[in-house]
Amino acid sequence: MKNQVHVRTMEEVATPDRGSTKLSGSRALRPQPELGVRAGQLSVSHDGAYAAAAGTSVEDPDQAAVSVLDLTFRRPAARDGTGAERCESAQVDEEHFRSRPGLRVLQMAWHPGSSTHLAVLTSDNSWQLYHAGNLSHPEQRFELRLQRRRGVGVDGGEGRRAVAFAFGPQHSWQRFTVYFLCSDGAIFALCPVACFGAGVPASAVQALSEATAERDDLAHSGTTKAWLQQALSGPPVQGSLGVGGVSVQRLALDEHVPGLCGPLGVACAEGTAASFLEWAQEDVEAVSLCVNWFGGAATVLAVASARGLLGLHLLAEDIFPTWAESAPLCLTDDTLLLGVRSEVPVVDEAPPSLLLLDLVDLQSQAASRGAPDGEHTGRVAMHLLPDEAAPERLFVRTQSAAWIVTLSWLPALANFLAEDREALEEVAELPPPRVEQLFTAQPGSTLTGACVVGDALSGTALVLLTSDGAHHCLRPSGSLPADQQPRSEQRDAAAREVEEQVQQLYGALLRGPKGQRQSDGRALAVSSPEGTRALGEGIRSLLERHVEFIHQGHHHLLPRVEELKAAGEAQLHQLERMTDLHAAVQHSQDTLVARLDRASKLHANLQSRVKLLAELHFQLPRPLSLAETRMRDVVIPDAEAALTDLQRSVQSARRRWAALGSKAQQKAAAPMTSSVTSPSVPAAQLRRVRAALAEQAALTASASRGLAAMQAWLQAWQQEAQY
Repeated sequence: MKNQVHVRTMEEVATPDRGSTKLSGSRALRPQPELGVRAGQLSVSHDGAYAAAAGTSVEDPDQAAVSVLDLTFRRPAARDGTGAERCESAQVDEEHFRSRPGLRVLQMAWHPGSSTHLAVLTSDNSWQLYHAGNLSHPEQRFELRLQRRRGVGVDGGEGRRAVAFAFGPQHSWQRFTVYFLCSDGAIFALCPVACFGAGVPASAVQALSEATAERDDLAHSGTTKAWLQQALSGPPVQGSLGVGGVSVQRLALDEHVPGLCGPLGVACAEGTAASFLEWAQEDVEAVSLCVNWFGGAATVLAVASARGLLGLHLLAEDIFPTWAESAPLCLTDDTLLLGVRSEVPVVDEAPPSLLLLDLVDLQSQAASRGAPDGEHTGRVAMHLLPDEAAPERLFVRTQSAAWIVTLSWLPALANFLAEDREALEEVAELPPPRVEQLFTAQPGSTLTGACVVGDALSGTALVLLTSDGAHHCLRPSGSLPADQQPRSEQRDAAAREVEEQVQQLYGALLRGPKGQRQSDGRALAVSSPEGTRALGEGIRSLLERHVEFIHQGHHHLLPRVEELKAAGEAQLHQLERMTDLHAAVQHSQDTLVARLDRASKLHANLQSRVKLLAELHFQLPRPLSLAETRMRDVVIPDAEAALTDLQRSVQSARRRWAALGSKAQQKAAAPMTSSVTSPSVPAAQLRRVRAALAEQAALTASASRGLAAMQAWLQAWQQEAQY
């Protein structure tokens, strides 16, 4: 078996050389060391840096094997005549697959949020997440316990096994959600699952924090906050477009692991069931799962069965983290966390519901078009491929045919949900999806592989590989390969006009670098050897210098565009909130101005009333105050009594004075006799009498003055009391 991988661009695939078995214009890569894998699956990361091949081991067919190729560091081709460039390859978890014979790889895919993380689902209900820098052991391993706890009347889901998985869209908690499809059609959600070291936009972190704060009533909300704080608390990182973000930290909670939420109930107008297969009454297995995100509001889960039945579901509720009480096993190197192994059971919480919007029977489509080999009568290997350029479309591939399914109702439904998500039951009847068959294999030939390719320059196409080695590039707009599209004569004139405009605008770019231009200025025909050689050199130069750079740049810009879109939506919501706040503030300002005007008028009215009351107060008689009442009832009577006593004392003093004066006159008038000697008064006693009389006279004068002042005060008070 040749140990080579051929790499082609979309332009080369669209124009194959059907006269040769070799892929013209392709580049062959020789892995070093050899892959050692009989590849049944091939997956390339979004930025084209890594490719992964899965299948069985070349040495032991009972042993599964996965290899990763580094497509960025390629060395020149060896001189062995093959012209194949050499690239590095490495086995993924070789010891694990070698120790488990019979284990099979059911699906593998690169994580949309990190181009260096590869997810692998194996047949033992284990889902591993590997980092391209260390493939010897998984960075995270989740052992899915899809059986519920046993109980009376409870379906335990015995024998339930996972057959496919799909990542959630890069929005809210779904960016950390992985959906698992079981063989019985049941769908489970595992959240949160984050790639260590992956970048998360700062706007997304803020939105998650706000959503968690709003749903504080949920169980284990504290665990969710702890996970957010530990996982998204790293240093800020800067994106290629200047969009800030944080890097997911390595962590493992001590007593909790993410839990499986489900099975998601499937509801329609008739009721609720465990899966869409119950509504279709199909006793077959589900085989493929695809998740589409449209318009920033609608999440569509498409599930395909083994007999060609396609169920289209709408996620009716948001996904939030669920937790189970279990201690994870950690692989550490000193203080560095290298890997985490968790057993994730089904949690006993009400899961979100799915609305079954459409059932598409591709088996009848194949029967109506006459599918070869009687495919419509037996089991069909269905594969669902999303179209990232047009989320309302998805591709379906079987072993003999390929379809494109356009969800005609998705744009209108997404717009409706963006305006009012709660009124989902009021949606009118939706238009049916459009199904278009793109390819039918020839008798004796089968389809062995398919992938969706495209970029901003060339658009989207479905590339199919048949068992005879031929490849086909199918455009969504038609059922024929891109190199076999019919051209009518009416389109020739328009095509020439478009060609002239293209040459006028992009002629310099199409002519290639200056080193590839002809110096003599001669026009070379494509049919001539010189023209063919010059055209080949120009194409090779464009492929090496321009196309690959633009292709990788396009895939690098896609997540940035989504980040800018999310940031723009957040700014619009913020603008709406600010507009509402401004309107509320303006209304409050108008209300305050009106209230201030009324208050001013009320103040002027009250001021005039106070002035009038003051005038009335000073003009009309008023009742006496407590002090005035006390003055009237206590102080004035006491003063009058004291005045009366003082007047009595003055009168008594006057009477005594008059008596003394009369006695003195009598004594002075009595005749003096020699025989009788008049009694003589000592001089000291007379001085004391005179002093007493002088003091009594001073007291009498002072009392007279006090009496006069008291009378004057009483007269003034009586006059004031009258007013």
